[in-house]
Amino acid sequence: MAETKIYNLRIVPPSPVYEEVLAFKDSFIKTFGKQTYSKSKPHITLAQFQMHTENEPYLLQYLSEFSNLEKFKMQIEGFYTFISSKALILKVSDSENFSNLIKQMKVIWVRDLHRKPNTLITSNTPHITISKTKNLDMLQKSLEFFKSEAYVKTFNVDHLLLVSRYDYKTWDSEYRIDLTALND
Repeated sequence: MAETKIYNLRIVPPSPVYEEVLAFKDSFIKTFGKQTYSKSKPHITLAQFQMHTENEPYLLQYLSEFSNLEKFKMQIEGFYTFISSKALILKVSDSENFSNLIKQMKVIWVRDLHRKPNTLITSNTPHITISKTKNLDMLQKSLEFFKSEAYVKTFNVDHLLLVSRYDYKTWDSEYRIDLTALND
């Protein structure tokens, strides 16, 4: 019987943005203690889903279609919060390119992989999570702590990363999907 893995299709910001976000996460830990997601690697989630490992070759085949997409830019707009999940985040501007990636993933999910649409979790609000917090008071204090840092950065997206793991385990597999060069 095939085992099931959890998959996460993501955008990983390049250097130096990646290291700067790690520094924010470290600062959060030093100030507020280690919390859920405070040690996670910086990324913007496009989609999350579960699938039997025997279907992974088909998944990789269909996701390779993303390599036909052009590189694009994304912009971080500063620190914000998701109150319902008590998460401190870096808000990332929504873009047509990001929306198109989500749409294309949904098409691949239903048309090519023959999955039910409600089994694909996609991101409605592009963001990079700094950390979840224990409560709303900690969330507010962490936002006040970082709000003075006017962090606005634009970065190039030149690849997507598919990571996977078994339930309750760490991400153990990575598959890189390079995007094509910009048409200048």
